[in-house]
Amino acid sequence: MIRRARQLLGTLVEIRAAADLAAVARAFEAVAQTHALMSFQDPASELSQLNREAWHEPVQVHPWTWRVLAAARWLYAHSDGAFDCTVRDDTDARMDALELLPRRMVRYTRRLRLDLSGIAKGFAVDRALDRLRRSGTRAVVNAGGDLRVFGPAEEPIAVRDPDRPQELRPLGTLSNGAFATSAPYYSEHEGHWSVRDPRCGSSPRRYRSVSVLAPTCLRADALTKVVWVRGVEAARPLLARMRAETIVL
Repeated sequence: MIRRARQLLGTLVEIRAAADLAAVARAFEAVAQTHALMSFQDPASELSQLNREAWHEPVQVHPWTWRVLAAARWLYAHSDGAFDCTVRDDTDARMDALELLPRRMVRYTRRLRLDLSGIAKGFAVDRALDRLRRSGTRAVVNAGGDLRVFGPAEEPIAVRDPDRPQELRPLGTLSNGAFATSAPYYSEHEGHWSVRDPRCGSSPRRYRSVSVLAPTCLRADALTKVVWVRGVEAARPLLARMRAETIVL
């Protein structure tokens, strides 16, 4: 197994793979490309261009950006608005102001800012694993807790203990699937609660930690937010539709 790690997507991205070095390099390139396209902080990213210009006129985007926007828009529509990538500090616009037009053109019908950080990170992990899978027999990609595993071997999975974030709580093992967790570990201890319901701005405190197992990391990462906001029972039909399961603490 080759093991490499790099700082990308605002976190440490680790790859372990039974593949050649060229495949590992291509996997990191996929992560870096996703960051270049969809970084909210980088003013040169395609997402930043959308946030500046798409409410004036349509903007054509890369196929990867299109796929993530389409997934985000679908999740918004099918989660009763619980999944919403809009930044609502200076506008009340929601994701229904995002229009996906022919030829990968994107338009905002109202002034809007999107932050795709979580779902884009999951997408990047999926793209990295795609490149590893073409030339290897086993691979693990971990980007700050967004985990995707390929191959027959079982990968241990764990979450931070909500009461003692420096300690890990084992949850079992994973093979050929994805795993993601959302929890306000340190922000809660500092008197803040980072998880908010995008529909009303309130902070649901029904859980301490939400994890999702799904076929892809994009789904797993996005669905943790849906479970937080709607609760397990209300989110269960969408989880089933996306072939996902949740673990809450």
